[in-house]
Amino acid sequence: MRWDRILAVARKDWREAMRGTWIIAPSVFLVAYFGVVLPAILIYAAKATGEVFIPVNIPFPIRVEGDLARSLYFAFQAVIPLIFLVIPLAVSTILAADGFAGERERGTLELLLAAPLDERELLLGKVLAALVPGVVSSWATFLLMVPTVNLLSSDIFNGPWFPLGPEWIIVIFLISPLYSFLAVAITCALSSKVRNVKEAQQGAGILIVPLLIVVLAQVFWGGGSGR
Repeated sequence: MRWDRILAVARKDWREAMRGTWIIAPSVFLVAYFGVVLPAILIYAAKATGEVFIPVNIPFPIRVEGDLARSLYFAFQAVIPLIFLVIPLAVSTILAADGFAGERERGTLELLLAAPLDERELLLGKVLAALVPGVVSSWATFLLMVPTVNLLSSDIFNGPWFPLGPEWIIVIFLISPLYSFLAVAITCALSSKVRNVKEAQQGAGILIVPLLIVVLAQVFWGGGSGR
């Protein structure tokens, strides 16, 4: 197995994706929305309404004082991290679904199969091509979110506070890439079996279900809320 061949497959897919806006525009939108717009909406809405949501039995650091601060802490420490599983999933599965099914639709799959590549090199090249943009989008979102949250909520927390704890490093740099790799590998395998990209995307949609279950568990576990 040769990495130069794997990278050649990945570069080919990246060039094709860069020719249009079908992957660039959604990726930029996701990064901007989740990195800046959504945190700003949450913080400004909390300040404007004064409403809080605090599930019972949730431990808070001693320095998180006041219902408003505790509510924002819960949102950004318990719920928002799951966004960093959704972002690479959304970006990467688009590319992964196009990996083989798109080649089949464009009539280029036979040429690709005739290239001097073994099956592992071809599959890893497709997985890498889909995985990297999703992971990079997730990291870019995090880099935007950190200053946005700290700037807009510094008056509530009396200074920078986000992120708190090593769990963020684990989520961003370990769990998110690993979950994305699993999702991309499954989607690429599915893309190689179905007739078109639409079918591959529909099959990949089931991968969002575990994340929805985790979100619901995070929000409603404990069965109560603050005022």
